[in-house]
Amino acid sequence: MTPQMSSTPQSDHAPASAEPEWASLTDEQLLERRICDLKVRIPGSELESRIQTLYRELDDRKIAFKPVCYLGDEWFCPEGAAAIAIPFYLAHPRLKKLEERMMMEVEGSTEIWCLRLLRHEMGHVMNHAYLLEKRPEWQKVFGSASIDYSEYYRARPYSKRFVRHLEDWYAQSHPEEDFAETFAIWVVVAVALAELLKNVVYEPIILGGAVKLHPLVVVIGVLGGAILFGPAGMLLAIPTITIVKVLVASTARHLTAYGLI
Repeated sequence: MTPQMSSTPQSDHAPASAEPEWASLTDEQLLERRICDLKVRIPGSELESRIQTLYRELDDRKIAFKPVCYLGDEWFCPEGAAAIAIPFYLAHPRLKKLEERMMMEVEGSTEIWCLRLLRHEMGHVMNHAYLLEKRPEWQKVFGSASIDYSEYYRARPYSKRFVRHLEDWYAQSHPEEDFAETFAIWVVVAVALAELLKNVVYEPIILGGAVKLHPLVVVIGVLGGAILFGPAGMLLAIPTITIVKVLVASTARHLTAYGLI
């Protein structure tokens, strides 16, 4: 399926970047507007880049299937559908401000939070698209998806049977949520490992070749820097090794010239 982002088209009389007239309304006036009259859309909003990030992560995991993303009234994946509904208020800063005033928080307001929710909903998409919950091996691991959802659930904070991705130990609320949370973690781990390999192995080896350092020296240096000094140690490992190498080589040449070695 080709990646799609559904949205409401803007008026032909206003440029895409123009601020909507309702953005200057008071909260009370804005609350009187119907959602469909706001004509908010995903393209051009901060959601566009975040959805593209999800698509790239799926590509990294060799998942060709991409969900349709559209604006709804809350985060959810419609039953039996391979689509993700994203709250409409995330498509414009003015609506986010109103949501925060009314609800005391804006679910998915930051990039990190939004991507967590997108990955979670993608887990539901995969479940619906491939009917995974009907497979015996799925049920053996996660349980029966036919269990009714409950408004309340008793979380076991120290349980090692469930992953923790979203807050409130959400994986423990229902077997389908357990799978969605596990899928989200699976995607995150893949992305983190790819970034680690890039930063710790690939880029250091390329940079090390430019300054004529053996790849093994590069890897050991970067890992040692990370263990001793954290991220800063990883970044400074190769420059430090290169400086030491130059100093040692220069000192050796001078000592040889004076016949001391």
